[in-house]
Amino acid sequence: MAYGRHRIGLAVVAAVLLIVPGCGSSPTGPSSVEASFDIAGTWSGTKYIEWDPMDGGGSCTKRVSASFRQSGAVVHGRLTDVDSVGCASTEEVEVSGDVRSPFVYLTLQAFPRAAPAMGHLDGDRLVINWNNVRWTLER
Repeated sequence: MAYGRHRIGLAVVAAVLLIVPGCGSSPTGPSSVEASFDIAGTWSGTKYIEWDPMDGGGSCTKRVSASFRQSGAVVHGRLTDVDSVGCASTEEVEVSGDVRSPFVYLTLQAFPRAAPAMGHLDGDRLVINWNNVRWTLER
């Protein structure tokens, strides 16, 4: 008799183990992006560049604008220097990547080869860092 109850108990545990993993999750991980982490649209702000002391040191700041298109977590856009005078040549940087709340992982296409950059979204403020350059953008 105890053996029968033991088998029923094992059957119930096995059924629960088969059902529970499918509740509220998928085998591929979390869903793409929440609406609160949408960076699509036009942004403006500054680009701050700081040179290594071995290169003479120094820093400068330029005004920039940015525009992004977003579909789910996938992002494409452009970072554009507004100032044509100042610390560095005027640049327009094509970017692509994805949003994984609250981080933005981008590839910058304006360099001899693709360069990875990372951003952090905090409300209407997006900060993107790449080596010695930091873009601080707001909607």
